[in-house]
Amino acid sequence: MTNMKLRLLTATTLASLAGAANAQTPLPAAELRGAGATAVGPITAVLLNCIGQPNTDADGNATTLPTGLWFYGTNSGERLTVPAGVYSPTSPTPTAPARNCGTQEIQPDFEGKYIGIGSGGGRTWWRTFAGTLDNTTGSRINPFTLTSASTGVPPTNTLPLWTNLQFAFSEAPVSNSDITAYVATAQGANTGTTAAPIYARAGAPIAIPLFVLPVAFAYLPTYGYNASNTPLAFAVKTPVKATISGVSITVGGLRLSREAYCRIWNGDITNWNHPLLQRLNGGSATNAGTSLRDTNDNATRWTEEGAPIRLVGRLETSGTTNAFTRHLAAACVGIVRTDVTAAEVAAGRGAGTVLTNRYLQAADALPYNTASGVDLRAFGATNYRTDNTGAVAGTTNTISGAFYDRVNDVIVGTEVAGLFMVADGSSGVAEAVAQEGTSLRASTNANGTGFLLNGKLGYVSADFVTPSPTLVNGATTPLHSAALAAFNSTTSYLIPNATNANKAFSTVRPPQSLSNGNFSTVEDRSSSLGGTLQRARAQDWASAVYPAATTGLANPTAGYPVTATSFFLTYTCFSTPAKRIAVAEALGVAIGRVTKTSTNSAIAANTFVGTGATALGIYAQQNLTIIPAAWRTAYNETFLKRSTQVSNGVTLGGLNLWIQSAQPTSPATVASVLANPTCTAGAGA
Repeated sequence: MTNMKLRLLTATTLASLAGAANAQTPLPAAELRGAGATAVGPITAVLLNCIGQPNTDADGNATTLPTGLWFYGTNSGERLTVPAGVYSPTSPTPTAPARNCGTQEIQPDFEGKYIGIGSGGGRTWWRTFAGTLDNTTGSRINPFTLTSASTGVPPTNTLPLWTNLQFAFSEAPVSNSDITAYVATAQGANTGTTAAPIYARAGAPIAIPLFVLPVAFAYLPTYGYNASNTPLAFAVKTPVKATISGVSITVGGLRLSREAYCRIWNGDITNWNHPLLQRLNGGSATNAGTSLRDTNDNATRWTEEGAPIRLVGRLETSGTTNAFTRHLAAACVGIVRTDVTAAEVAAGRGAGTVLTNRYLQAADALPYNTASGVDLRAFGATNYRTDNTGAVAGTTNTISGAFYDRVNDVIVGTEVAGLFMVADGSSGVAEAVAQEGTSLRASTNANGTGFLLNGKLGYVSADFVTPSPTLVNGATTPLHSAALAAFNSTTSYLIPNATNANKAFSTVRPPQSLSNGNFSTVEDRSSSLGGTLQRARAQDWASAVYPAATTGLANPTAGYPVTATSFFLTYTCFSTPAKRIAVAEALGVAIGRVTKTSTNSAIAANTFVGTGATALGIYAQQNLTIIPAAWRTAYNETFLKRSTQVSNGVTLGGLNLWIQSAQPTSPATVASVLANPTCTAGAGA
């Protein structure tokens, strides 16, 4: 579905947003603007591209480019196009699946833009609400510096000034400090000059989990090449296959137990020839098994040298890193070593000893210590700098100082075993793991003359691994995903896909909800703000997902163990009815409350949420999913209408959490749909 190279996802022109539930009417034209997490950039683009494909750019200029979305890559200076998802191939393949978006647009007059700036950036601009005021000129400074001079995007113009956003995405939940900043800006009084006021009063903050993203431990199935340039592939004993539109493909399956991946990410296991990995992949509790060595590899060389495990992580603050470190902080406490090498025994890390976990808390940056002297600020905004004051996941340094420069396709700096090389963006990590060429290491073993080795392992959202059609350097992604041990299991191993992610998220329910998502004031779960969870508090939607450091989605008792969510951040009040309707429609489309187009044509039921092999929806095609049915019900009742649900004498609609009173279903009802009574006409996002 998404036809893109994995360059920095700095911006995505997003297409039309959808009509109301069972909509039968075209809705007012509106342009929405958003920014934030890069991990959801591809699925956001695909989702909205399915809904509509405008034939003009943001400035109203007719475009000769393929109908669809534009991806902006400012670092690489290139414009990347994404074809519209409106085809139905006669011969389905994994990259052209039968289940697609149909041939109609849902709402052809709505469009949006999304700029991938990372979760931290998304939260910042959402809570700040507007560009910085230039006191000299009295105008707003565009927080997003994309110009045609460097990118050719838009085709003939610089991006117009963005005075504020309508939505953002973040894999990290909003914090108390985020809400404090929000109240001071987005909820504050109008400020600024007469010529350039900040139309604040955006109403109560909305910060709700939307996409459910498994975090993949991504690797190349080829770990190197022998002297004859024959590829050497991991001998995975239990490969996992997926059927995509009738085509069976291998998607991964290299098994990692909790002990194994905790030891790897903590730098305790640094080679793929380790006895624990051998036992997990073909052995048993009483059988050491056979190694991961390819038969075209030299057995002595493998035993003596193996293939190095080269860790790859994110340079910038990242919601994917937040989800990754959150799980490791919860799951890697008290890990007891089983299989060990002689060198590990000699180093005091023998069988029965306990692993020291470097991951102490969830953070947007990996464990790092300024005393390490590692400073990567030359490569971009980062917490890995000697004057850092930002949050990190631990104080034991895990950063080597090596950086993957994807513009020039080279590694800068020196890698260190057990420490991370870093790259910018989810796409950068994926490219670094996939890169061979200059990153291959020459064997130093006497039996490996002429051999070249790779062996990199990175963490990325699962839309960057097979079978997702997201591209790496112009080709269908070659990355496979490790199969991780299920909670408290030694026999069940799961890959990151929509089904397994949904099982993980289904272990939690929305605030003040019955099991089906209907409103209930009976709530016994504690809030981080004190008392019990409440729908009216933005942080409590995150507290329901992450009730404590070691529970909830941080360490799920079912499904894929490293599962995150991307929070949809928006407002209650909007400056125009068209924008308000557009935001409500966007959320309505995402959660499946829209079943018809503006012309009353039915939208195929599996277009978005299908999981069957012959009817795979666009979420599952990207290896992720949407929040479960109970959460979708809670959102519809809380935010998309003035609900009449009552619990213990409290009417949900009376809490005034809704964006608008109903969804318009005809031209006559568009004007009658009401904004929240707490909003001021003409003020808002």
